[in-house]
Amino acid sequence: MTKFLLSNNKSNSNNDIKCLELFHLIWLDDDNSKNNQNIEDKLRSTITQFTKFQDVTLCRQYIENISADNRLVLLLNNHLGNELLPVIHKLQQVSLICIYDVNDIANEQWLEQFGKVE
Repeated sequence: MTKFLLSNNKSNSNNDIKCLELFHLIWLDDDNSKNNQNIEDKLRSTITQFTKFQDVTLCRQYIENISADNRLVLLLNNHLGNELLPVIHKLQQVSLICIYDVNDIANEQWLEQFGKVE
């Protein structure tokens, strides 16, 4: 998914861009590295509705206060996602959850219980 969102491929149609506008991307990550800043810049230039959090509590409150009519895609790093995922995975406004930096089989197995996780 991330590769699609970050693609600079000129063959993406206007329909692809319109499809992205249907969703609000929320990224939870406490890493302020230069690489993450570059990724954030690309996401902001591609996705109209993009919000980044570094604090789990603020992110959770934001998600819970968004109308159930909205469609959220969450991009979570593994260590912060472990705290947030059990609380928000059943919310109607959460359409898809992408976890990255999953570094062991135990974590992968734990994530399988959440149907919205890719």
